[in-house]
Amino acid sequence: MKLNNKLRIMVLSFIILSLVIIGGYVRWVTKDNYMRVETALFEDEIELIKRGLMSEIQNFRTILIDWAEWDQTYNYVESRDETFIEENFVADSYNLLNFDYAMILDENLDIAYDGYYDGKNLISIDQTLIGVLKGYQGNSGLIRLGDDTVLYVSTPIKTSDGMSEDKGVLIFARIMDEEQLEKLRYHLNHDFTIQADIIEKPLESDNPYGIMSELKHFEGDYSEAILWLPLLDGKTYYSMTFKLKNRVQILGNENIRRNIISLVMVMVIFGVLLDLALKHLVINRVIRLNDQINEIESLDKLDSRVSVNGGDEIAELAYSINEMLDEIDDMHRQVVKYADYDSMTGALSRKKGFDLLERDFEDAKSDKLDLTVVYFDVDGLKRINDSFGHSMGDKLITDAVHLIRNMTDENSYIIRLGGDEFLLVLRNSDEESAKDLIDELFGNINMFNKTISRPYIISLSYGVSEYKEHKHLDDLVEAADNSMYTFKRYRKQTRDYELLDKENS
Repeated sequence: MKLNNKLRIMVLSFIILSLVIIGGYVRWVTKDNYMRVETALFEDEIELIKRGLMSEIQNFRTILIDWAEWDQTYNYVESRDETFIEENFVADSYNLLNFDYAMILDENLDIAYDGYYDGKNLISIDQTLIGVLKGYQGNSGLIRLGDDTVLYVSTPIKTSDGMSEDKGVLIFARIMDEEQLEKLRYHLNHDFTIQADIIEKPLESDNPYGIMSELKHFEGDYSEAILWLPLLDGKTYYSMTFKLKNRVQILGNENIRRNIISLVMVMVIFGVLLDLALKHLVINRVIRLNDQINEIESLDKLDSRVSVNGGDEIAELAYSINEMLDEIDDMHRQVVKYADYDSMTGALSRKKGFDLLERDFEDAKSDKLDLTVVYFDVDGLKRINDSFGHSMGDKLITDAVHLIRNMTDENSYIIRLGGDEFLLVLRNSDEESAKDLIDELFGNINMFNKTISRPYIISLSYGVSEYKEHKHLDDLVEAADNSMYTFKRYRKQTRDYELLDKENS
């Protein structure tokens, strides 16, 4: 055999061997890191789903508490006036608030009201199920009710001001059927499928949230994870299997296949230049992309992005990874936003607001700024809710907050304390300046009531408190609260209290 042919065979063998080695190395490095990124993204998505489940349960309990601390509910237990049931516990209420069972127990835990809505008719609860519902009163969670698994919440019935003794118990229950699982998927805004079942499994007492998760399957185009939600019976779990698409791995595999084809062409055409060309065009860029992905993963920097150079498949992969990081970052910001801001009014949540106020309070104690707070109460909300419905009551609150916000600047912010109560924080402002601002605010409210057509007029009660050697933040807020109630009593005594219904004004 001629040396030329031997060289050709050696070159061809070298090309084939190099192609196999380098191609295998590229596939191993990229696939391993795709898997790590996929695993990290998948775990983040499962964590978001867990938080979403907790949020759904908390929202359902919040609805229950709103009803349980409604004065009309409290009055019904005392008077048994069936008008309250006829006006409020109707099919539309079950549909709107998304519950299937409702029960009111009096102070002796006797049934004052029970109802079950089957989607068409509102009927009494089956007697065989009443004992189960009563048996879990005082608790909230998942239970077995007949053949169904239901989300069960209960709370004592009390007045809105919390000053009276508890008057019985209010119970709501929601059946966790296929329709509810579909609503959950829609609310969480995730592309996944859910399969639910009941299993017997020892409970983990050291789990603070109750919800456990397990990565069941992670290969191919889809990943599976199981979430276990403990039932209140202490023996069984509600099992939810989530199936999500492995987007990073699918995209990575596709790009690996394209790169192998490109490598074959380069190896055949350029031979001796294979090593340099491969390192320059592929290997170094893949390793750099891999290092950036590892850095993002290790430091949990969701706002960081991998650098994109060129316009080939690796650049497309980098673009795709950045797009997916954008989606994860958006979901993370959305979760943070829900935690920090009141979704109806845009005011700061109580937790976020008091975190900021605590910082400002410490600055005020150090003489770094003047600090004044104004405690607002939207007058007549209950009457508007009773007369025109809760949606109009929500509109009253949002109108009032909008007018308050128009008076604020970068040195102030609004905190929703709960229900119809808000706290306006004024930095670098004393009590006199705050009262000037309130006078201007009341002028704007009067103009709004005269010019804007609403079935109500806006009226606010307020109290002002300026920091003056208060030892604790609670003392400052309580002073504003007491001032607000003094204002309320003054207006009632002088009969300078405007009607909240324009029909009677």
